Amino acid sequence: MTRFSVICTVYNHREYIEKCIVSVIDQSFDDFECIIVDDGSNDGSGDIIQKVIQNTNQPSRFSLIRIENSGQSGAFEAGLKLATGDYISMIDSDDIWLPNKLKVVDEYIQKFPQYGMFTHKVFIIDEKGARTSVIRPQGAKLSHGDRRQEVLNTARIVSPATSALTFKREICEALMPSPLGAFSGSLDAYLSLGAAKLAPICGIEEILAEYRIHRDGQYIKRLSSIEGLSKQISIQSSIVKGLDLSEKAKNRNSFFVRNELGYKKLSGESTLSTYILLIKAYALDKDFKMSNKLALSMFWLLFIFSPKDLAKFMWIYFQERQTGLYKKNKIISKEGSSAILDSKLNALNYTQATSKILDWSRQKVVRRVHAANVHMVMEGIDDPAFREVVNTADLVTPDGVPLVWGLKLLGVPNAERVYGPTLTLNVCEAAAAQGVPVGLYGGTPESLEEFKAFLHHEFPGIRIVCAIAPPFRLPTHEEDAADTQQILDSGARILFVGIGCPKQEWWMYRHRDRLPLVMLGVGAAFDFHSGRVKQAPAALQGVGLEWLFRLVMEPKRLWKRYARQNPRFVWMFGQQLLRERVLNRPSRGVQE
Repeated sequence: MTRFSVICTVYNHREYIEKCIVSVIDQSFDDFECIIVDDGSNDGSGDIIQKVIQNTNQPSRFSLIRIENSGQSGAFEAGLKLATGDYISMIDSDDIWLPNKLKVVDEYIQKFPQYGMFTHKVFIIDEKGARTSVIRPQGAKLSHGDRRQEVLNTARIVSPATSALTFKREICEALMPSPLGAFSGSLDAYLSLGAAKLAPICGIEEILAEYRIHRDGQYIKRLSSIEGLSKQISIQSSIVKGLDLSEKAKNRNSFFVRNELGYKKLSGESTLSTYILLIKAYALDKDFKMSNKLALSMFWLLFIFSPKDLAKFMWIYFQERQTGLYKKNKIISKEGSSAILDSKLNALNYTQATSKILDWSRQKVVRRVHAANVHMVMEGIDDPAFREVVNTADLVTPDGVPLVWGLKLLGVPNAERVYGPTLTLNVCEAAAAQGVPVGLYGGTPESLEEFKAFLHHEFPGIRIVCAIAPPFRLPTHEEDAADTQQILDSGARILFVGIGCPKQEWWMYRHRDRLPLVMLGVGAAFDFHSGRVKQAPAALQGVGLEWLFRLVMEPKRLWKRYARQNPRFVWMFGQQLLRERVLNRPSRGVQE
C-alpha cells in the first residue's frame, strides 16, 4: 500500500495550481500518490492540471477527477474515496510544499506510529508568493501529544493550515462526511479538531510549506465583516455539533469566543460578558505564553471600549497583522520620527541609537536624548511648554511598550522599544570600548558610588570622570553653577542625567547652551543598576504592564499619576488612531 495519498481540491486557481503540483512532484520522498479534484472550476484550472501531469516523469502517480462544484468538503470526500495510502496529506491548490515535507513527516510517523495527525509550521505568503513576516502558528505552540481530554474540555487545539495536515487514513474515514457541506471552507478546522479528539497528535516544529493568504480571499473576507463573522460563527457551531462537543467547551475556545466578540462589537451588541468568556478561555489555554495572554487581554479590552469605527479598524488590523498582510499607510525612514499625541518619537533600535550617541560624543556637539514613556507624553499634554522641550530634543526613543504599540498601530513598521536603563548600559559599553569619558548626574552619593562600582565591574576601563549627586530640592544658582563647571572641567563627552521626568528633561534643556556634550535622560537607571530599586519583570514589561509593577511597589507616590494619566492616554490615543488610520486625517505632527 502507498505511504501517502496527497489530496488537492481545486476551484478556480489557474494562477497558482501549477506551482502547487510541481511542489508535490519535487518531493524528496517518493512513496506517494496525488489525487487532484477539480471542484467545478470554470477558469481553465483543469486543463492546466492535465498539462502538468502529462509533462511529469511519473504521470501514473497523479489522478485528476472532475466533479460538479461541491465545496471543499464534498471535493475532499470524493478524493478520499479513491485514496489508497496509509496516510492522507492535504494541500490547498494555491499553496506550496517545501521539497522535504513528506520525508520529514514520514520520519515523525516512524517515531510516533500511534499518532493520528501530524502538523507542522508554515510560512505565510501573499498573492504574489512573497513571504510575509509571519510564520504560523503565531503566538502559540503547535499542539502535541494526547489532547483528547483537552478537546472535550475546550474544543481547541493549535494547528496551522490545510497544507500542513497529514492524517491516518482511518481518522479521515471516521470523520467524513463532514458537517460543513453547506460551507465553502474550514474543513481543516473540523478535521484537525476531530483528529485530536480521536488520537494523540504530533506537532512538528519545522517549517515545511508555504500557505498563501489573499487580501481579498475567503479567509480574510470571512473574518473582516459582520456578515462573514456571522458565517464563521455558524461554521464554529457546526464543527462543535458535528464532533459532539459541548457548548461549555465551545466557550473555552479562545478563537471561537474571539470571533463572537468581534461580531457582537461590530454589530453594536453588548460585549462585556463575551470578553469575560474570552479572558477565561485564555486562562485555560496551555498553548499561549503568559505574556501573549496578557497582551491579548489588554488589546481586546481596548477593543470593547473603543468607538465603533475604531473598533472596526482594530479588528481588521488584528486579522491582517496575524497573517502578515497588514499594509501601513504611513512608512517612515529607519531614523525618522513620528508623533503620539504630538510628542516626538524616533524609530531607532538600540544599535542605531548607541551609534548615533557615540558619533555625537566624538563631534563634541550639544545633543539631548530622551527616553519617553506614557508619563512623559501626558506631561506634554498638560504642559505644552514641556512638550516643546521634548520635541526639540535630538533623539526621543520609545521607552514605554505602549508607545511602541502605538507607533505600530499608526503605521511605523520598524518601531522598537529602546528602554532607557538598557540604552544606558549599551552606551557605557561602547564608551568604554572607545575610550569616551562619561559623567553621571543624579541619585544620592551612596547610589552613585554603587552605580560607579557596577559600571567598573561590567565595563572594565570605562572612564567615569564626574559623578554629581544634586540636592532633591531645587539647587541654588551657586550650586548649579558649581556643578556645571565641574562637568565642564571633567571633560565628559556623555552625561547621564537621572533625576526623573520631567525634571531631567527641563534640566537638560536649560543647560543646552552651557554644556557642549551629549546628555541622556535615563530616569531611574542609576537605582536600577545599583540594585537599590527593582525593575519590573521582563514578562510584565513585554506586555506593557511595567506601570502596574511600579504601582504595587510605590502605591502612595504613583496611584494618582496612573489614575489620572493612563485612562486619558488610552482615550486620547484612540482618538488619534481614529483620525489618522480610519478617517485619514493627519495629526499636526512634529516640526523637525
